[in-house]
Amino acid sequence: MKSRAKTEKETKMEILEYIKTMRNYWIDLPSKSLKERMNGIIFSILVMFDGESDLPAMDIVIRPHEDDRDYNEKYDTNWFPDGLILEDGDLHNLWGEYRK
Repeated sequence: MKSRAKTEKETKMEILEYIKTMRNYWIDLPSKSLKERMNGIIFSILVMFDGESDLPAMDIVIRPHEDDRDYNEKYDTNWFPDGLILEDGDLHNLWGEYRK
């Protein structure tokens, strides 16, 4: 069989399988507190996005509601720019510092 690019459906299934595997791993650690297990699954999912699992790195693209900027300007608050790409692969390291 000739090599080919994975389909969108195959990619989604691999992502879900990874998350399911990590969920099962963290559920089966009864010596860990609920907080430790929750932090573990969050960390594992961020590792996946950052490309440090068996899956490639994934960019996160910010897509706010079309009215977001106008709403936030009205209340003098900051908004998310459409199309902002989080791609530095550092979310799992940031979580290690942030979760405390």
